[in-house]
Amino acid sequence: FELGYYETEADPATFHVISREFGKDKSRIFWKGRVQTVDYSTFFIDEEGIPKDGQHVYHDKKYQDKLSVISGADPKTFCSYK
Repeated sequence: FELGYYETEADPATFHVISREFGKDKSRIFWKGRVQTVDYSTFFIDEEGIPKDGQHVYHDKKYQDKLSVISGADPKTFCSYK
């Protein structure tokens, strides 16, 4: 239990890995094994590893189960400041 193990709701027949922390099945996107509220049909991870969909740019807040929207960020032009 100290490792945070839990069972995900993914469909094993259609699940595949998108990146280290993201995966998807036939109808849902998962981040760290948890279903996310994103637009499935437009969701992608950009070349910098930033999760986006057609309308939003997302970031992870530590110790949260859901991605958060970066308010006002345009998914077509947003990039990180590394």
